[in-house]
Amino acid sequence: MSVDRWALIYLKDFGPDGFTKLQDALSQVGFELVNPVTGSITSSGDMSEAECRAGLVAGVHEVTRDWILARLAGRKHLGLDLWEVRGGDLLLSVSYIDGGVDVALDLHSVAGTEYEAPMLDMLLTTFKDAVQEGNALGMSVDPEGYFEEFDWQGFFLGCSSTVR
Repeated sequence: MSVDRWALIYLKDFGPDGFTKLQDALSQVGFELVNPVTGSITSSGDMSEAECRAGLVAGVHEVTRDWILARLAGRKHLGLDLWEVRGGDLLLSVSYIDGGVDVALDLHSVAGTEYEAPMLDMLLTTFKDAVQEGNALGMSVDPEGYFEEFDWQGFFLGCSSTVR
């Protein structure tokens, strides 16, 4: 049985500027937006009804940085693959929910590797920055998956969580 290993940061707001800051922080710990093998940026997840009508399908597809920034500016769900040099990927999910924004990173690819400690340090620094900016609502980091059944979204945002 697979264990959920997510880092969850709950914020009041997260837009293009917040994404750029997070992308810079992730780059410092070895994760980039562009796949080092294919040279592409990939998004994953469900599409909105309008996107489906426009011919896009759910799943993984190539996107541009402008597409990402427009999606965030429009407060639309975002799922991105981030890449490290050896080819491993890291899923970033941004969900806009009444009461805040759920910024989630899947820690499966970093748990137990040389990337784990720098990633956890980066997440803590990112959260501390959000606290100083008055943008933080809460944070949960569970690299071992001990609290995978706990409703962090409900706890921090006051609404029931969605399945990742």
